[in-house]
Amino acid sequence: MPVTSHQQLLLDAGEQPCSAEWCPDAAAASVLAVGTYQLDEASRQRLGKLLMYRLVPPDGDSSAPPQLLPLSSLALPGIFDLRWHPRSAMPQLAAALADGSVRLLAFGKSLEGGGSSGSDSSAAAAPPEATVVPGGEEAAEGMAVSVDYARAAGFEGEQLVTSFSSGQLQLWQAAPAGLTSLASWQAHQLEAWAAAFDYWNPSLIHSGGDDCAYRLWDSRQGFDAPAWQSSKAHGAGVCCASSSPHREHLVCTGSYDDRLRLWDVRSPKRPLQRAEVNTGGGVWRAKWHPSNPELLLAACMYNGFAVLRAAAAESGGLEILESYEHASGSLSYGADWCRDEAAAGGSGASLAATASFYDRQLHLWSYCA
Repeated sequence: MPVTSHQQLLLDAGEQPCSAEWCPDAAAASVLAVGTYQLDEASRQRLGKLLMYRLVPPDGDSSAPPQLLPLSSLALPGIFDLRWHPRSAMPQLAAALADGSVRLLAFGKSLEGGGSSGSDSSAAAAPPEATVVPGGEEAAEGMAVSVDYARAAGFEGEQLVTSFSSGQLQLWQAAPAGLTSLASWQAHQLEAWAAAFDYWNPSLIHSGGDDCAYRLWDSRQGFDAPAWQSSKAHGAGVCCASSSPHREHLVCTGSYDDRLRLWDVRSPKRPLQRAEVNTGGGVWRAKWHPSNPELLLAACMYNGFAVLRAAAAESGGLEILESYEHASGSLSYGADWCRDEAAAGGSGASLAATASFYDRQLHLWSYCA
């Protein structure tokens, strides 16, 4: 079977997962961070937790796939999005929170080791310690709903961008001492659901909003107006944007209109839409595979999760290869590929973690091409 389910975890009542992010650090690639959100009807407070897990080998069966072991839980305001620092001396996690702030959480060596290929699962039981890095409280208006680190070569992790329910975007300088605001601007008329750095050009920022607009911003030109925008390609709000780490100029966007689109941004002033595919549900998140340049993982809201192929040829399109379902009526929000290559058992298999709202489910599964 191309898709194999390995584990299904039911989170505690009140823990509705919105995001799932595997650590990119090679020494902690078996660590998964999950962010939750819950509106307390009595107090009207938006509450959240940062749940940490680690892949460990099953006791007594080295041939079986690893399982997720809970490590720790940290209470925070409701968490909409998480992003690991792409390259730091110690693992660091950025969180976009419902109180409008951005938090940086620094982890020490407690996250390292104890991976899926280890022999002692008890090593994973030590809870990781997180230190809150200063800054991020003086954020733009509204709830912080997405966050991303700069990833272009030579600029990894130096800057951070956040989008807000007010339609604003905010650019931060990220340093070991904390966050410093560099700029904030009104990027969209309605909720700005997505903000993401271009993987190849550190000056470009992609954004998407509930106003159906996909926009490109160039920090060299300032933020009074976008370098380019499309308000007609998407039939509903733009939920996510992701620049390919493998192919320069290639970007995907996901929308409430049930479609994932590919864009060629070779000319930032005139990007071209290359392809689109109907996923059967609004595309809340889309993640490029860490090593296969053609694979994408998409969280399709009411239609579960999908593995897609983005053809290598410029004239090629998008196709859905496989689907992975969560419970009917749940909302598929969190999705990410694991970077621990040994975790899925080899033979071309890739491990994924997906999280869905309402049914409070966290799933571990693999895809084999």
